[in-house]
Amino acid sequence: MLNHVTDTERSFAFRALWFARGFDTPLPSYDQHIAAAGAEADRISWAAHIEEFRRVRLATISLFRNMPPDAWARSGIASDNRFTVRALAFITAGHVTHHLKILRERYL
Repeated sequence: MLNHVTDTERSFAFRALWFARGFDTPLPSYDQHIAAAGAEADRISWAAHIEEFRRVRLATISLFRNMPPDAWARSGIASDNRFTVRALAFITAGHVTHHLKILRERYL
């Protein structure tokens, strides 16, 4: 699950960067099943997964912290849906919250 959260955060951040910088080419869908199969996450230690997520999260925070004011309202198409950069920032944070909620409800 942590590998999924980390990879998906990368995907959301890339989409935000793409739209924020003014690219208008639509982006393809992100298939979590293909990503999970390609990650071979079971080969990686838990500590390495945690460190990877920490580093990706710090990069995501830097991206959004240094976003030019005008970029927040820019938008583009990904997975056949329109997203603003601002929405992607909220979606990124909400994705982690979503998975923490599932873990608490189902396993804790």
